[in-house]
Amino acid sequence: MITKNKYLLASIVLFVICFITWQVTGALAENTSDMDSVTSFAIFSFLGTVLFLLITLVLLLITVVSKFKNNNLNL
Repeated sequence: MITKNKYLLASIVLFVICFITWQVTGALAENTSDMDSVTSFAIFSFLGTVLFLLITLVLLLITVVSKFKNNNLNL
């Protein structure tokens, strides 16, 4: 069964991959004459980075809140 922690880990990994891709393609867009295709790829990488950052933060918040609720129920 897939737990929230596995989703959180997968989201963090995808966030890091998108962030690295965004940085590399952004640097390539500055140095190439074919800026249109590289720039559009860099923009999509940036949007992926923002998306997975938000997903990671939401999953982290859900995990913390559920652990907090479980601790309060045990008291």
